Amino acid sequence: MKRFLIVGMLGLTLVAPPHAVVAKKASSVRSPANRLTSPQKAALAKSLRALRRLSAATSANLSASQYSERFIDAKVEVMENLANVPTGKSKTLTLKALNCYQDANDLWNAFLRNNGQDCERILRKYFPDPNVFELDSDGNTTPRPALDEIWRIGAQRTEAAAASITQPQ
Repeated sequence: MKRFLIVGMLGLTLVAPPHAVVAKKASSVRSPANRLTSPQKAALAKSLRALRRLSAATSANLSASQYSERFIDAKVEVMENLANVPTGKSKTLTLKALNCYQDANDLWNAFLRNNGQDCERILRKYFPDPNVFELDSDGNTTPRPALDEIWRIGAQRTEAAAASITQPQ
């Protein structure tokens, strides 16, 4: 005797053997027509505002410790706001932008600890040649050109995430 499972969803009835029915995780379920709801869009917008504030701060000649503090504040805000946003293009792009700012923070801290040693892993993500450190006006090695480029990419990804909010996810 064969057993069948009847599942009703969205007005449709599915008759199938029990082993053929697979449940989706709640985090992968998307809103109707793969569109974000108003609260999800608002959460993404708050995340993007935090990233834009961080991006603006990078042009203010911050110290590494000041940048780290601002980065941590932005990361907390982004992660809290994205907690209830389903996986999709906008969330992915927002997290990629956040990762750029994370990499900049990690690079700067590694540079200060080891004067450029142990930075290659991060640099290879963004540069074909990881020897991108330059000398400043005092003749000291500086990570600033590398940081500027990583921040520029982070800002681009932030704007790509913003543009994707109104698109199907």
